[in-house]
Amino acid sequence: MRAAAAAHPRSSTSTSPSGAPERAVSLRETVTGTPFGDVSFVMSIDAGAITIDDASETVADVTFTQNYATAVSLHKGDVTTQEVFFEGKVRVAGHLNALLDNADLVQGVAPVFADVRSQTTYE
Repeated sequence: MRAAAAAHPRSSTSTSPSGAPERAVSLRETVTGTPFGDVSFVMSIDAGAITIDDASETVADVTFTQNYATAVSLHKGDVTTQEVFFEGKVRVAGHLNALLDNADLVQGVAPVFADVRSQTTYE
């Protein structure tokens, strides 16, 4: 789940040369109690590009924190984000308006990771 890349530090909106708005948002996922210790990375969506950054100093708009068992269940698709949120198994912090304003961008990322999910093993 780790890849080094430059991350967008804040949610923003700008205008492309065509005049259409370009939006950006960054999300940190922190998973506690993994076989490798606590793991954290930031996924940034900016101008149609997705980058993953495992640098701890990267600032994210929103942070999701959950334990390893919850993260595995989420990544396998056994549960939904809404289920674990309402059960109190995931904590959300940061600029929630950035998440709400960019929900379509975040939802649009899911298919990109389908191949990764199918090849991931969990210890």
